[in-house]
Amino acid sequence: MFHLRRNSTQRPMLNASIIKSRLRRTQRLPRTLQDDVATLLSEWRITSKDELKAVDQFIQASAALVNLPSFVSMKIEQEGRKHCVVCHASYKETDNHDQACIIPHLFDKRIWEEMDDWEGTLFNYKSVCCGSAATLAELERGSGNYVNAAKEGRCFVGWHTDNVDFAEDDEVYNGMSVRRCRYEGGKCVTLEHDPLHADH
Repeated sequence: MFHLRRNSTQRPMLNASIIKSRLRRTQRLPRTLQDDVATLLSEWRITSKDELKAVDQFIQASAALVNLPSFVSMKIEQEGRKHCVVCHASYKETDNHDQACIIPHLFDKRIWEEMDDWEGTLFNYKSVCCGSAATLAELERGSGNYVNAAKEGRCFVGWHTDNVDFAEDDEVYNGMSVRRCRYEGGKCVTLEHDPLHADH
């Protein structure tokens, strides 16, 4: 038996009768539906194009459902997942470690500097997040052949955290490769304009 339980932190967009009617319809669905559909396909039990079309519609509807912001938010809560305010990924504390959160350097390919090297002329791109501390060198402009890509390092490597104060105290945010975020409609939205780094 399903019981209607409103999330007290959100205003209901639909009235209770509409929600209850959907709940009654879900009770008719077998709990093994995903496995049953997989069996239909793997054992070649589909006998017509109409049946195959119904399966396709089920798969498409399921894919749309699991990508709903409200569904994603619910699953994160159910699985005990947290939202990392640095890399903006979801994580479990049991999987967290000192190299779990990785942020690559950010480069602006529109700004470069030509330099002669023993390998020839190199096109150097300074990172917009760390300046000359991280420079990407390309053999031929636009070729994607970077001579030091494996050695350029990362902008940030550390633990996942859901504590904004911790990230601010460690000066992790730079307004470019590492940005603050806010929750809108059950999903993370990174801030394009960071007021604390407006000079960049």
